[in-house]
Amino acid sequence: TTLPDKHRGLIMYFFLAKLDMDKLDEIATQEDLKNSYIHVNESVYQILDEITRKTGRLTKLLKVVDMDGMTLGKMNRSYLSKDAAASKEIDDYFPQLLGAMLVANPPRWIGLIWKFCRLLLPKRIVEKVDFLPSNKEKVQKRLLKFVSKWNLLERYGGENKEWPPPAAGSCFE
Repeated sequence: TTLPDKHRGLIMYFFLAKLDMDKLDEIATQEDLKNSYIHVNESVYQILDEITRKTGRLTKLLKVVDMDGMTLGKMNRSYLSKDAAASKEIDDYFPQLLGAMLVANPPRWIGLIWKFCRLLLPKRIVEKVDFLPSNKEKVQKRLLKFVSKWNLLERYGGENKEWPPPAAGSCFE
């Protein structure tokens, strides 16, 4: 999670292909995932709350899920079930945390899965999910609503070459 612009909001990047779902399924219980999500969400909430108080503008989290290199074979249904159940358990604690979830570099097959999943998800979640086009200029345009071009990662058409970006908490030290 990074805070590229101190008066905008947090951006959480997920590079899904780098997540070892098989290993996580093996070592983490649903309770472990839930506790982890509570810890992360509470930290995020505190930072967003501080920005909201400073700016007078309700500030929310942007999640960018980058699916570059993701294959169906890397998906683990057992882990995804644990993840979904843990997320659902804590949904009521942080109902307004997520501003938007943008999916970058989606493989073609994700559209079929999304058509099914969107039927199972609450409308308030479905409305926040958007798939970014493969055109870098269009991706950049969408992301510039949330972050300045200077702070936007280079891989999305911005000028920031720093990876990993600074952790959000480091902005408050």
